[in-house]
Amino acid sequence: HRFRRHLARTSLLLHIVDMVPFEGDPIADASAIINELKKCDATLYEKPRWLVLNKVDLVDTEETKKLLQKFKKHFGNATPCFVVSAISGKGCKEVCEAVMTYLQENKENDFTSDKDAA
Repeated sequence: HRFRRHLARTSLLLHIVDMVPFEGDPIADASAIINELKKCDATLYEKPRWLVLNKVDLVDTEETKKLLQKFKKHFGNATPCFVVSAISGKGCKEVCEAVMTYLQENKENDFTSDKDAA
């Protein structure tokens, strides 16, 4: 419950999913996270969320492209998807920069909604 309260204060959710096919189904894993949010807390479910596909260093370039296309087809183009490797750092800078841009662009909206709630 404490973790959910922490999530409620965020303006953007990042779902980190391992994209290594032999470790499971990455699309099913991402869907499971989203379904849990929907069941547990409708407010969290409605928050903007981005998908961060991890372990790109373990998947060849062609497989990465195919998997990214599958994610976009399943979740729609409105859900931003990033491909990263936490080990090598590949793609991490791009995610951080995109998050910072998003937060800066939405700072006024977050402040307004907090003010209205008080």
